[in-house]
Amino acid sequence: MEKSFQFNLLESGVQLSPEHKELLMKWGLDRSLSKHKFNFDQPMQIYEIENFIYSLLRSQAVSASLGVAGLDIVKVKFEKLTCNNTTLDLFNVLKEGSIAPVRPDGSINGCFPDKFQDVNCETELHMALLNEDSDQYCLFSDEDRNEFLFRLFQLVVIGGSLCQYENLLQPYLDVTKQLYKSLVSVYKNKSENNKLMVSSSVFEVKEVSSEDGESFFPASSWKDEHVQTVCYVIVDPEKRHVTILTNKHIPFW
Repeated sequence: MEKSFQFNLLESGVQLSPEHKELLMKWGLDRSLSKHKFNFDQPMQIYEIENFIYSLLRSQAVSASLGVAGLDIVKVKFEKLTCNNTTLDLFNVLKEGSIAPVRPDGSINGCFPDKFQDVNCETELHMALLNEDSDQYCLFSDEDRNEFLFRLFQLVVIGGSLCQYENLLQPYLDVTKQLYKSLVSVYKNKSENNKLMVSSSVFEVKEVSSEDGESFFPASSWKDEHVQTVCYVIVDPEKRHVTILTNKHIPFW
């Protein structure tokens, strides 16, 4: 018999410094980005993750927080992300080599404006994230792009529909770091000279649909699908905590 997990809301809201919250506002993410943290009532093994996520999204406390209360959840598509990074070294490539989108002083190279995945791209950093045909795109492997840290970085760089882009890389790195630290748990691995390791498991919820097959979350319908409309579930089995980070793209027009 499958477990029926119970969830209680612990806290809501993105925990960042006032300076970093101002940056979220500048990037058009202050109204769309949300975070909800819950505890759950019994042990959970990773092999139970499918049942866990179904229980999570069907929970009255969770569905009310996500704005999907009362909707009939029949099918959930999700995928596991890797979460191996404890530093920002993943992004060193942005300053290395002849095709680096960022100069040694940290300033971001501009480019001819274009649009990819319904995002206005005005810098080579955007090209590295979104344009598969650009030279800069190859700086990150598929494995890199599957890292939760990379997903957070992409989220803040692209921002919302009214995003005011940065000229320097560092603000993006600073906010990515603080978001990441607020979402994942780490521990010291004594067998590897107290090396910091991530103990959280992260999953991206791709689609939640009802009995008629219509998807209603994270995007309210297929017409609302966007690279910036995302839902991440971060599970800490040891503490029995689960955090849901969502962002819903709000079109300008």
